[in-house]
Amino acid sequence: SFVTTTESYWIIGPAASVALGAGILLDRSAAVWRRTVIGVLGVGATYAIAAALFLTLPESSQARVFFAAPVLRGPFASGVYVFPPLAAGVQAQASADHDAVILTDRYETAAELRWYGVDSRIVVALPQQAQWMRWHAGAPVPQHALLITFAAPLDADPALAHAVTAAFEHVKALPDVTFSYAGKKQDVYYMVQLDGPRPGAATIIPGL
Repeated sequence: SFVTTTESYWIIGPAASVALGAGILLDRSAAVWRRTVIGVLGVGATYAIAAALFLTLPESSQARVFFAAPVLRGPFASGVYVFPPLAAGVQAQASADHDAVILTDRYETAAELRWYGVDSRIVVALPQQAQWMRWHAGAPVPQHALLITFAAPLDADPALAHAVTAAFEHVKALPDVTFSYAGKKQDVYYMVQLDGPRPGAATIIPGL
């Protein structure tokens, strides 16, 4: 998290555990070490607070800052704003296709969609897939589905592309969706329309 943008919930648990041990160690350390560590942490806390406050500015204000100082795009731009329009767009597309069941290739995508009220199923073998499948236990194989992939189209993953083709009779790539915020391009999502599951589709794609 010190070198790349990440979601805060990824580090809350580890950070809390490290904080306890660090607090005990600092309490037993010399004063010079306590001042040094607190100073370093103070700098990090200042940046975190500044970044959080920056995101409260109107989109137009953020865009003006980025235009005037492009170097600030890296440390202050956030892609969190793509998720509300992504959820709305995915839901609209699924509704237009016979209330298609939404499928995702990432836990992060599924979790963000769920936060905004859009349910989905994870169809790629991930550590979180087993628990996610329990929440959908007993659900029938969808007759119509909408697969959402992040950052790369379906054919960039040959294994998933082959499984999808084997599991569904009709596979149609839809136009990709690119999101921007405050004048900065954020993320690209790709949608694939799937219709007509073949026999054994649930075996071919666990998670259906």
